[in-house]
Amino acid sequence: MARKKDSANENGLDTSTDTDSLSRLQTIDASKTVREGSRRIIEVIHRSENGGKSIDIAVCLSTIGDCLLKSRQTKESILRLEEAVYMFRDVLGSFHVEVAKSLFVLAKAYVKVGEIETALEKLDEACNIFASQKERNNYESIVNSELMATLFIEGGNWNRASEKFEEVIIMKSYLYGENSIQVAKAMNDYAIILPQSLAHSVVFGQYDC
Repeated sequence: MARKKDSANENGLDTSTDTDSLSRLQTIDASKTVREGSRRIIEVIHRSENGGKSIDIAVCLSTIGDCLLKSRQTKESILRLEEAVYMFRDVLGSFHVEVAKSLFVLAKAYVKVGEIETALEKLDEACNIFASQKERNNYESIVNSELMATLFIEGGNWNRASEKFEEVIIMKSYLYGENSIQVAKAMNDYAIILPQSLAHSVVFGQYDC
């Protein structure tokens, strides 16, 4: 006589509940969930007693924007990141390092949607802030300039790309040491694009011992 099938496994445990739960999880729209969760957080922020203006809220907005960006909710992330930049400025002043950092994240979002000129404007603004605060030789300032160099290369603006690579080499030399791997890599990257705007002899000069 054939054994009747049921929802119990060989240990006598009912697996129907686990199967139903897995089925429900598979039907969840992750992007929609992230977007809805972010929307609710933003509503709470806007209803806060201080009108939604504080360093903690600015950090919260920036974090939400970054999460949305990683979840490929790029347009929504730009809205949140723009709010974060505005709030950092309002709370800390226009030339604070946190404003520059938030501009960098915002620029990455604009790159995702193909608005390269806007991204470069944000990166240039961040670069000026880092310089004004004597923070040009830190990690955040370096990656900001590296992204600018990359975008200039993609746009065929070899001279501006060269300028940025030279800045990156100087900053990395200060931060990591002239003989560091980081500097060597930056010089190698520079040498690859340098022939586009300068003579080949200058490239070999980058490797003089």
